[in-house]
Amino acid sequence: MFRERTTLVLGAGASLAYGFPSGAGLVAELIHYHKSQTFLEICHSAGITSNVLGQFCHDLEVAAPESIDLFLHNRRADFERIGKLAIAYCLIGYENEANTRQPKKELGPWYHLLANHLGKFKSELSQNQLCIVTFNYDRSLEYFLFTCFNSRFGLADDQAAELVRQFNIRHVYGKLGSLIWESGDGCFARDYSEAHEMLAVKKCAKRVRLIHDVEKGTDDELAAIRDSVQKADHVFMLGCGFHDENMALLGLPGTGQPINKDFHATCVGLTPPQETRVQKRWPGITLHNLNIDEVMTRLSAFHDIASA
Repeated sequence: MFRERTTLVLGAGASLAYGFPSGAGLVAELIHYHKSQTFLEICHSAGITSNVLGQFCHDLEVAAPESIDLFLHNRRADFERIGKLAIAYCLIGYENEANTRQPKKELGPWYHLLANHLGKFKSELSQNQLCIVTFNYDRSLEYFLFTCFNSRFGLADDQAAELVRQFNIRHVYGKLGSLIWESGDGCFARDYSEAHEMLAVKKCAKRVRLIHDVEKGTDDELAAIRDSVQKADHVFMLGCGFHDENMALLGLPGTGQPINKDFHATCVGLTPPQETRVQKRWPGITLHNLNIDEVMTRLSAFHDIASA
């Protein structure tokens, strides 16, 4: 269990094992959407012309941005609506239920390992001091935990839902609608499904937030996200790219001021200069060249915050 206040911060790399694309992979897919008749029909139904779609794909390819979020932040006057539609359409197509049960072998079943750390018995789950902040739009972790608890402990849906809610999974940039068992939050809810229903895609696009949406959001929203990091005894950043705008939203502006807490992060895929940059901008973060499943396997070694 997580016996001390612990926050997991998830980036795109955290969802790779469960079938979702990386940030670069998402951009690489979106640049070809002018060839998708289904997506074109959704655009037309939203009042977006073929010319706008073509220009969006062209400019996105030529710009070669490090993320779609940053591209849309800079070009929101031109492409905000179509960009949000494209993100929703793309990621909905990866909501494959089977992938949550059988993740990619080379990346490991880290959701499963996390569930094991949370406790062997239902009575232990409520004793965890865990909060999860994610920069991802997908709902794969919530879906996995809900189905896992439901099956492990033979719970009714409302009981499993309550157990998942206690971990306060916060989506910084919004998510692809609420899951059906979350429908009590008054927001649009849909099954975990890869079906591209036109109305669902358009509604999910309205739940997608970009950098400027978050920056102009309520103080309470940002405060809750930052508090989950600032008040934690232990922080683990998993699969994150350390983009300045994301770190700033966490209350970590990268001024070189030491982070005086137990703070770990995976750095698989970072070049040595990128690792050096992270350590200079955010001294105190301990980098680990480990896959996320390896971090989960070794979690109990990190200051004994988790036990089998």
